[in-house]
Amino acid sequence: MHLEDGHLRPWHPGLAHVRLRDRSRDALARTLDLRPEERVLDCTFGLGHDAMVLADAGARIDAIDRSAGLLWYAYTGMRTYRPAAARRIRIACCDASEFLEGCTPGAYAHVYLDPMFPAERTGPNATWGPIRSLIDTGTRPERPTPELVALARRAARRSVVLKLAPAEPPPAPGAVVRGSKRLQYAVWPGLQTDPG
Repeated sequence: MHLEDGHLRPWHPGLAHVRLRDRSRDALARTLDLRPEERVLDCTFGLGHDAMVLADAGARIDAIDRSAGLLWYAYTGMRTYRPAAARRIRIACCDASEFLEGCTPGAYAHVYLDPMFPAERTGPNATWGPIRSLIDTGTRPERPTPELVALARRAARRSVVLKLAPAEPPPAPGAVVRGSKRLQYAVWPGLQTDPG
């Protein structure tokens, strides 16, 4: 999936290796207010970095992606790099909307969305540039629709979290924006906002 001179380059944890050293400072784990053994649905597994950090923090992850090749590439690399975290992750190749439509209301504590940022927002990218050309993005919007956010809120008890591209507004009303100047998330309440 990650091509270099026409060859597949081994999966790399990216900045996740730094995030794993001090999870208490990780922006995503703090945004989720993650509790041990909570079930999290990662609707956009991608290279698996976020799922690996959350699993290492004690979450149980169901991870989906529309690209079977990308799922295989990322999960295989992760099993070698961080096997204990990989064992806490189940993967499936499917469409996020279809999966969420079939979910029982409140099936997950959190639903996480981190779809690929549009190329014009990120510019040239050594990691995602080669991968973007191998994934079919032409048949679906790259960013979530209000309808997808509504489906995610139905499936989440505590929250739906969307990683925002730089200067991107939330795609649906009702979100609180959290994070840092460099990394921001739109957060919607799930079905049960009371943690008790």
